[in-house]
Amino acid sequence: MKKIIPEQINIFQINLFKSGITATSEYLEQPIKPGNIRVDISQSSAFNFDLKNVRIRLEILLNGVDDKDKLIGIKGEFGLEFQIHVENLDTFTEEVEGINKVSSILGSTLISIAYSTARGIIFQRTLGTLLNGIILPVIDPKDVLREGLEDGGSAKHI
Repeated sequence: MKKIIPEQINIFQINLFKSGITATSEYLEQPIKPGNIRVDISQSSAFNFDLKNVRIRLEILLNGVDDKDKLIGIKGEFGLEFQIHVENLDTFTEEVEGINKVSSILGSTLISIAYSTARGIIFQRTLGTLLNGIILPVIDPKDVLREGLEDGGSAKHI
């Protein structure tokens, strides 16, 4: 069994390529505290096997809803890109029919690291805004990874 060695994983760059909070005129005229926040997430990954680098892009859409799950006119959109070096990437790579496949245990680990980091960044970015410090839910990274593989990075509602 392949073992994740945390010391061999290093985030060397984080880019915030989208960050915005918008509200409709109706919401601004009669603001209400969201009863909940709908979270949709999509991811895409790319690998540079020669350099042992991985790029993960997460796009996260937040929609404020009332207690009946109806949109209330406030949303946040965030896009984050993580550049990660995995020293032992080749340990988790297997060539199948001429295509390099990466093991799901490494994929889940990297998605977990990226999403966990994104949770903190989004919390900080929403403090003092109309969204007032959103704490993203804890998720199963396999669901996000699977959704990205099956649908080419389409949104996963959590």
